[in-house]
Amino acid sequence: EVGEVFQYALSPPITLERQKSAMLPILTAAIPARRVSIFSAGDGLPYPMRGVELTNASGLQLIPGPIAVFDGASYAGDAQVGHVPAGDKRLLAYAVDLDVEVSTAGSDQQVQVQKMRIVRGVFEQTMKLVTTNAFLFSNKDENRGRTMVVEVPRDEGWSLVEPKEPSEKTPATYRFELEIAAHKATPFKVVQELVQTQTIAF
Repeated sequence: EVGEVFQYALSPPITLERQKSAMLPILTAAIPARRVSIFSAGDGLPYPMRGVELTNASGLQLIPGPIAVFDGASYAGDAQVGHVPAGDKRLLAYAVDLDVEVSTAGSDQQVQVQKMRIVRGVFEQTMKLVTTNAFLFSNKDENRGRTMVVEVPRDEGWSLVEPKEPSEKTPATYRFELEIAAHKATPFKVVQELVQTQTIAF
């Protein structure tokens, strides 16, 4: 560590002759990864993205840059990776997953009155807003199932009701994981609620 920056130490040192150039292997390590499909509800697209979840187990910092993705010996697509500290994870999307179709039922919002009272001439009403986002993931691939990462916007002040816990959360999104078998359709829904109190003086 060098303050807030980092450096790569080459071992053994490289001798570069005058007016010569060389391509140096700064980082050569196996990086654990798993195949996923990524669906972001806020994008409004009918298909998820093919992706990988990388874990930087190299012990070194990964700097931003392009990545070529191969599925076995076949070229699968390109991705862009940002700065990845040692031990951290990143989701990378590299192509559209056309084998999976996503149907959305839109956002259904209900208003439920929880409590009403009048105190010293002030009317107080407590309401609960419930928002449901429903999805249907149809996997048309007859040979391969999918591990689907579903990203749903996370609004400030709202609480997650269903599922009880996300697999991961960021300041802007909830992430959920579900398994979709080959040639099967799997429903999924996310329910969030917000409790509000309204007062009216007579």
